Amino acid sequence: NIYLPFSMVQPNELRIGNLLLWNPKLKNLQSTLGVLQIEVTAIMPDKIGYSFPNLEHRVEPFEDDLLQQEKRMKNLDEIEPIELNKNILDKCSFSSAIENFKKENLHFPDEKIFYKYHSIKLEVKHLHQLQNLYFVLTGEELDINL
Repeated sequence: NIYLPFSMVQPNELRIGNLLLWNPKLKNLQSTLGVLQIEVTAIMPDKIGYSFPNLEHRVEPFEDDLLQQEKRMKNLDEIEPIELNKNILDKCSFSSAIENFKKENLHFPDEKIFYKYHSIKLEVKHLHQLQNLYFVLTGEELDINL
């Protein structure tokens, strides 16, 4: 295992398709770039491949697109989780046909979010954790419109 002293997200917590934040200020405080939402496309011990899910794709490639054939990669020390809150939950579409996971299974005591189903009670702090839990319990991807 590779030790990542400043990483908040560990590679074993991730699945392809998870939504995270790229924050260049975590690595370089002088950076003027803002925080951007990214989607995981590859997972390695110390970095991830990513895409920008909210950017439109161009129909015709530009010269810079042709020159940039390499995969987009970021070190995990620039990645942070998306904190889960009621506002983000409102942007998630839970399938009503699935018995194992319903929005009603999420409870909010003391500003925390818990998934409760029968005797199971799990705290869910980050969006990628909710995505993973939903997939494990339903076999489907959680639809999110951030």
